[in-house]
Amino acid sequence: MSHATTFVSPRLTAQAAVDHLEAAAARFSATIEGDLAAPVPSCPAWDLRALTAHLGGVHRWARSALTRPRPEEHRDDGPEPGVDLRAWFAEGVDDLAVTLRSTDPLTECWTFGPRPRTAAFWFRRQAHETAMHAWDAERALTDAPQPVDPELALDGVDEVVTMFVPRQIRLGRLAPPEQVVELRAVGAQGQFGGPGATWRLAAAGPPVDAAPVREPDAVVSAPAATLLLLLWRRIPLDAPGVGIDGDARGVRDLLASPLTP
Repeated sequence: MSHATTFVSPRLTAQAAVDHLEAAAARFSATIEGDLAAPVPSCPAWDLRALTAHLGGVHRWARSALTRPRPEEHRDDGPEPGVDLRAWFAEGVDDLAVTLRSTDPLTECWTFGPRPRTAAFWFRRQAHETAMHAWDAERALTDAPQPVDPELALDGVDEVVTMFVPRQIRLGRLAPPEQVVELRAVGAQGQFGGPGATWRLAAAGPPVDAAPVREPDAVVSAPAATLLLLLWRRIPLDAPGVGIDGDARGVRDLLASPLTP
């Protein structure tokens, strides 16, 4: 079934989501040929082997959410002893991609996102999960991991602001922000995100591309891929390409808080 014109988010089609998933998985798979004991600086509890076991487990868990009334238990323990890790990883992501390509994004299924709970959630979430962990895996082996695709990064920032932040607040993991911080993706081009793509983090909720309730206390400007890494606490606020106008201390405190799980 073709989903080339079916959107799974404001900026991402179903076809593009699966394409991004497969491209990121290929990048991740290439790192498995490296030192599996290499620590992952952006995921301090894991080495590359543990990160592979985690992502391979996530792919299997997500696929089960698409094919069962409730997903199977999420496991991070990797393949059985004696099973090749890279082959095991490839099997999981290939099965997920095949399932996504044969699933209507409007199909109802279990998700941990807001209503409506449909397969579209998993198209989007797994593209971002895999791309972020591909960056993590490359970071374990080099100081210069490949940047997240700019258009995917635009959608990733949108996912954090409109899905993860409200969820973190709802679950009591994050206090509603006291300040209004505006995020501006500089140099954003492409079909879905033109120059000036902006989002707001505010206590009243995350209005996106809407008239502001008040002037922001601070504005953070950076390429979309950099904004995404900031929101997921992968890079520091003083990373190259980041500009701050306003209350820098407030921005630092906000970005250090659990905006994402």
